Amino acid sequence: YELYNLHNSVFRKMSFAITYRYTWKKGGSGLTDEDAQRQQAVGFLVRELNNEMKKRRERNCPRECEGLTMMQAWVIGYLAHHPDHDIYQKELEENLKIGKSTLTEVLHLMEKNDLVRRESVEKDRRFKRIVLTDKSKRIHEDISREIQETEEKLKAGIPPGDLEIFVRTIRQMIGNIKES
Repeated sequence: YELYNLHNSVFRKMSFAITYRYTWKKGGSGLTDEDAQRQQAVGFLVRELNNEMKKRRERNCPRECEGLTMMQAWVIGYLAHHPDHDIYQKELEENLKIGKSTLTEVLHLMEKNDLVRRESVEKDRRFKRIVLTDKSKRIHEDISREIQETEEKLKAGIPPGDLEIFVRTIRQMIGNIKES
């Protein structure tokens, strides 16, 4: 979730700049030294990883997941991970950091596509709790399985100590970007 937000806000701009300036040697098929350095740039590597993960998700996505937006997947994931209490739109807005009007549109489309239901609460009919449908529960299971497989694939052959350093480093980078 953090990497996705980070990519959308900053790395997309960095990736555009890197892609825009990316040039091949005249008359040759190899990379220039400058191009090789750019390919080692953090923004370029994050963009490449994000693209590969997106391709994998699209390849392995069950038919029910087709057309599902990232925001809809976040809503399904949040609701699935909080089954023990009623979830209202305000809680989703705050925890997923989505604006009220945007979330209203997302939920409306999700209702239309039989992914969620809004149910009245007995104590106060003005409040509508948001509930997953059987369809979205199946989708969540598929997404969870795909996330687990992708995580395993990402971590394959990397020693645990290196993963700890990577996680600590990427969190620091996220903090650095948020501060600027």
